[in-house]
Amino acid sequence: MVDQMPESLHSEGGTLPAHERRAQARGFEAWSEARTQGCEPVRGRANTMSLWRFEVRWADAIGRTLLPRGILGGVVDDVDLGQLYGLEYGDSPWYIRLVMRASLWLTWLAPIWIRKRPRTFGRLAQAEREAVLERLLSSDHYNIRLTLMYFKLTVTTLLIGDPRALARLGAYGLGGEKPPRALRSLP
Repeated sequence: MVDQMPESLHSEGGTLPAHERRAQARGFEAWSEARTQGCEPVRGRANTMSLWRFEVRWADAIGRTLLPRGILGGVVDDVDLGQLYGLEYGDSPWYIRLVMRASLWLTWLAPIWIRKRPRTFGRLAQAEREAVLERLLSSDHYNIRLTLMYFKLTVTTLLIGDPRALARLGAYGLGGEKPPRALRSLP
């Protein structure tokens, strides 16, 4: 059957997956659009359940609202928080993945019930994003506060774990600069 397919159904590394071949053969154009717009999962090192690409983009948008570019002197501005979050997700046990994914979806869809408008987190301006995060972090419901706090803790740990950030902070003797005065006064 593969030999009878038009050349456009072959990829560079062999043939397309069966579901994509069927969709294209039926005339659906959505298969290639979905493929390029991020419906393929990003696999962690454990090669288990993973985040979809749109969830990785969500994680980057939320993470960069919490930790904007320019912090730590801009040494980690090029870090893709979404990709790191996806890798962390893939390496985590199932119960941690459940919390990670729940916090991601909860935050992304929160403007719908907080703002009472049909807009997700990605459609908001920067100031509105910050207001939504503040509202979630000050929620009366413990589980909502906890899931967002877990997301915040995870992306902060991922960003600070970058060797350039550690060197900038002078952690573990990696940086040539002295640590900031506030850090030197800590016991």
